[in-house]
Amino acid sequence: MSREALAAKDDNLDIGLTGAAGSRDHVDMPAPEAVAREIMDTLRQAMQELEGMVKELEG
Repeated sequence: MSREALAAKDDNLDIGLTGAAGSRDHVDMPAPEAVAREIMDTLRQAMQELEGMVKELEG
């Protein structure tokens, strides 16, 4: 994005996904708490996998 294009948007860096073709209506989206919980669960699982790999590498 050029500096001119950014200035035309009042220096707003929002990429505008809400109007993108194929995007879901915000009414159909899960609650922010549910999204945060899913992210935390995924991160916990990734940490467990990394801990297992570190243990294997340490022998």
